[in-house]
Amino acid sequence: MSIGSTIKKLRHERDMTQEQLAEYLGITANAVSQWECNKTAPDISQLPILANLFEVTTDFLLGVNVSQKQTAIEQIRKEAWHLCNTGDKATAVQTMRQALIIYPNSYQMMSDLAVFLYQRAFQQNCTQEEFESFCTEAAAVIDKILAGCQDLKIQGSAIELACSIYPAIGRYDDALRLISDIPDISKDEMLATLYTGDKRLAHIKEIICKSVSTAADQTIWLASQEKADGSPLFDEETQITLFKKAISFFKTLYEAEDFFFDAESLAFAEKHLANIYASRKDSDNTLLHLAECVKYTIIFDTYDETKETYISIIPYGRTPVGINWNQQWNTSHEMLIRLNQDDNYEFLKDNKTFQTLIEQLKQTDNMQ
Repeated sequence: MSIGSTIKKLRHERDMTQEQLAEYLGITANAVSQWECNKTAPDISQLPILANLFEVTTDFLLGVNVSQKQTAIEQIRKEAWHLCNTGDKATAVQTMRQALIIYPNSYQMMSDLAVFLYQRAFQQNCTQEEFESFCTEAAAVIDKILAGCQDLKIQGSAIELACSIYPAIGRYDDALRLISDIPDISKDEMLATLYTGDKRLAHIKEIICKSVSTAADQTIWLASQEKADGSPLFDEETQITLFKKAISFFKTLYEAEDFFFDAESLAFAEKHLANIYASRKDSDNTLLHLAECVKYTIIFDTYDETKETYISIIPYGRTPVGINWNQQWNTSHEMLIRLNQDDNYEFLKDNKTFQTLIEQLKQTDNMQ
């Protein structure tokens, strides 16, 4: 049905004459007649007024099937996220750019595009010029979301991403201003109070899982920090203590060793411990932590998020949650590169245990 026919139908349903509609809009009755005969169409600025008058949406006036539109959007988003999570972030970005030409007001798609651009910017093969271009485009998308989106969840995700994107292009003060404007309240704590029964139990478990994982990841980050001159922030013994503390957080949460997505963080911590001991030529401790690193790397590269569920007490029954930031190669391949390029491991090249660990990584290297 054309927009003119829709206006005529809605006008008749309300026993309204063309003259009455024209008077409401401040135009002539002949203009309304031209619309209804499909000789002309309302100006775009008149659509919200007509929608408000007839108590319908502008999509309805334009003949857009909202249900079909949303289904199409969700299908595109699903395909784009599959591309992103399987390493083809460039195609994911292009898919979302093209989709936004068709659906320019989809804030959810804008949010997805900003995430894809951010991930493209931090790919290992990204040049400085590309990095700045992707970050600038992502920031512009975030600006548009924050200026017009009323969905608090999408807004929250945009603000979180802005804290990483804005400083990368010199907009540190803008990021700080966004965070400063957020009320100091905890959504999780409020929901824990409002929910009851099984829903409350599941939510509290989610809070615990998120809190422990965050504490562990931030402890790993803390242990990895450097001073302005590039030297480690902490001495080696303190680093060792911090990395081991982060590992203990994960092991406490996942007593059944169902680490899944968090195995990547565990592998990162164990690799740092192995590096410290390798620099000391301490073969026993180097191999001990390197073996743990390989174990967690393989867990991360081989778990199936569509089939796996947690069996540890607190996260029991939940499916793994997280974004895989790996690019065209997986973590096993990246670990092999690092071990082959790090001179600190040269003293172990002929060690049988070391060679066995290398072979284990080769088995899950997706570039072999």
